[in-house]
Amino acid sequence: MKEQNKIQTAKEPKQQRHPIRQQLLAVVLGVCLTVVSVPVSSFGSSVQAASEQRGTRAEDSVMPVSGDDGGSDGTVVTGDDGENGQFFADFYSGSAGNKESVAAVMAEDEKLGTVTAPELMPLAGFAAVGWSESKHDFGGEIKVGANLALTGNSAYYGVYQKNVTLSYDVGGGEACPESEMQTCSVNVSEKLTYDVPSFTAADAVRRTGYVFAGWNTEADGTGIPVAAGGTLELDSDTMLHAMWVEGNGTPYRVEHYKQDVVKDVYTRVDDDTEYLMGKTDELVNAEPNPYTGFTVNTDSELGKPSGIVEADGSLVLQLYYDRNVYEIDFDLNGGEGAVPKMQAVRYGGLLQEPEMPQRRGYVFKGWYLDSAGTESACWDFYQTIERNTDTRKATLYAKWADETAPVLGEATFGTGSRNFADWVIGREKLTITVPVTEAGSGLKQGDYWLQPETGRPRAGTALIRAQQALTPEIRGRSGGVSAVMTIRGNAESGESIVVITIEEEFKGSVSLTCTDNAGNVSVEKVLTADGAGVIVEDNAPYIGFSKAEADTAEDVAAVDVNVTDTAGGNVAAGIADVSYQVDGGKAKEAGAGEFSDVVVESYRFTVTIQGEGKHILKVAATDNAGNQSVREAVVEITEKKAVVTPKSKTPTKTATKSAGAGAEPKTGDSTPVKVFATLGMVAGFTYLLLYFNAGEGGITEGEKEEIISRLVRWARKGKLRKYPAILIISVFLFYYHSIGRSVSDEWKKVYEG
Repeated sequence: MKEQNKIQTAKEPKQQRHPIRQQLLAVVLGVCLTVVSVPVSSFGSSVQAASEQRGTRAEDSVMPVSGDDGGSDGTVVTGDDGENGQFFADFYSGSAGNKESVAAVMAEDEKLGTVTAPELMPLAGFAAVGWSESKHDFGGEIKVGANLALTGNSAYYGVYQKNVTLSYDVGGGEACPESEMQTCSVNVSEKLTYDVPSFTAADAVRRTGYVFAGWNTEADGTGIPVAAGGTLELDSDTMLHAMWVEGNGTPYRVEHYKQDVVKDVYTRVDDDTEYLMGKTDELVNAEPNPYTGFTVNTDSELGKPSGIVEADGSLVLQLYYDRNVYEIDFDLNGGEGAVPKMQAVRYGGLLQEPEMPQRRGYVFKGWYLDSAGTESACWDFYQTIERNTDTRKATLYAKWADETAPVLGEATFGTGSRNFADWVIGREKLTITVPVTEAGSGLKQGDYWLQPETGRPRAGTALIRAQQALTPEIRGRSGGVSAVMTIRGNAESGESIVVITIEEEFKGSVSLTCTDNAGNVSVEKVLTADGAGVIVEDNAPYIGFSKAEADTAEDVAAVDVNVTDTAGGNVAAGIADVSYQVDGGKAKEAGAGEFSDVVVESYRFTVTIQGEGKHILKVAATDNAGNQSVREAVVEITEKKAVVTPKSKTPTKTATKSAGAGAEPKTGDSTPVKVFATLGMVAGFTYLLLYFNAGEGGITEGEKEEIISRLVRWARKGKLRKYPAILIISVFLFYYHSIGRSVSDEWKKVYEG
């Protein structure tokens, strides 16, 4: 029909120029239409029915035919509709039943008319498309302004269209479906006939923490529910909203953060992060882990111990753990100096070792959890704090060990002693003083040994008896008769004095050690000059005379003088000086230089005397202990022979200066001769009597020496023995003196001389 309209529109000017041709054409067309009017009308009805059944366009099958009855299906029926040979066309648009009738321009033969398609009236919400010859056609192919050929009265229907969009709101879901747009058409006749598009709803979408419950035309779920994949027809823009139901398996996680050992920062423990499931929008709480050495920090600004489960699984609960703090104090436990400051150390940290404390006389052995320094309580600074103690507050005590032995100072020797030839020599007794330093646990005892040159050693021990806090003096004293040792000093300062007094005859070395309360023993010290030894004795050298065997002239006598410091088995200090005088002349030194470097126990020399008559030979000998003997002998030179007669008396020992270096010790107090010196003199005088009393009624030489030695030794062992000793010796002297008067006149003469 379009082609016919187009064609008609193209030939219309030629008809005006050629009216005869136009009339002929109209006659031919009229005949043709009359012949085929009925079949064409029937065919058009069937096409229209089919078109209505399919809901599709039918104008291509409709052909205009003459008639006088316009049917409701839009076909034109030939009849007597035209009044006075006039055709009309009805145009429906704008609203239901709204039409505009337009009179056709009739041909000369009034068998054919033409009309121009007018503008469509506006229809709210739609856009005009065009005109259709069918009420059920939605194409609108007849455009406004088109020339339409009429063979009778006709009707045309306005067609409108608009775009209808279906969109989606997933409400937090994942991957929102794309919007879909289709065309909605309307055909205007006595009523509005719609061609509504059909949409298929999108499939279910996903949303973490929720279960998809379908689509709804309203966001609050009060609209029309639409299932996923369901069909719906829409004549307007529509949005489908996803409906959600809270899920019971919505994920959330709990993170745990531990405080660092030193810095105020926290580090997440990744291995302990918990991935949990909860109900969406439900309040959940984090359960703390029982970390040893940590406590949960409840500061709300630092962590998030609870929260609402987010549907998208974004909820993260966080717990922060503070390290337990250990407070460690220090106690010097007797040490000196400033006490180290308290240290606060976090769990897992290391305690900083303070500077090593000091204590005089002790060695620092470390820090301990008890004052006694139990080995199991030793603090290891290379181990973390919790490995050393289970308590949050503790005190470390310094442990001290006395590993330093007492130190013995240089020995000094009391008045009355001197050094000679590397020997420390005393006369009646020898006092040795040694300073001792023990700054640690304090002295416990002192031990000494007397080691004679021959024989077994003798020992003594002085134990410290008490050490009182109020009177810090310490004292100790040894027993025994070999020597006496005393110790005195101050326990606080650690300075002590050891005094060893040797009161009997002794020749040898003296050693000393001191032991402290910790069991440390000092280095053994030999208390003599260069370690040589000591000599303690008060026996003067013995002087003996005898005639020399050498031949001499008739008026010359040779006298052998024998000086012995060990007579009678006495301990010898060694000869220090020997001199002699003849007839009161100038004293001469014998053995000069022979006694200065070594201990000389005996010395023999010969004195030559010239001239007949009696001569007095006087010899003096001093030992290194200061003991001196002086003895005279009468030497008578006759024509026939020389006789040497020692005087029976020997002068009393006196303290003199020796040829050796240094001053000789004094003999004692203000009394010129002590009791023991007197006893020695008496014993020596008695010995002379016995010596020259070898006749009948006398005793042997050995018996004499034995008796005298025993008496002297017995008398020297105690002050209370001196008086009985004097009495016994006096009786002994008197007895043998009487015997002596009965001997020959020659003996008396020699003795009295």
